Amino acid sequence: MAVAVAHGYLSACGVSVKLTQAGVTAFADELTRASSTAASVAAVLKTWDTTD
Repeated sequence: MAVAVAHGYLSACGVSVKLTQAGVTAFADELTRASSTAASVAAVLKTWDTTD
């Protein structure tokens, strides 16, 4: 669900991203880390490939 929300938010903001298995896995792994922060999640999202 978090991937869908992140993808939808980025799309609504005009950022087209291409989801990859590696990107989705990194995002899910980061969200489940106990020491995860907003900054660390944002850093993972910044690694997603943009299609612009």
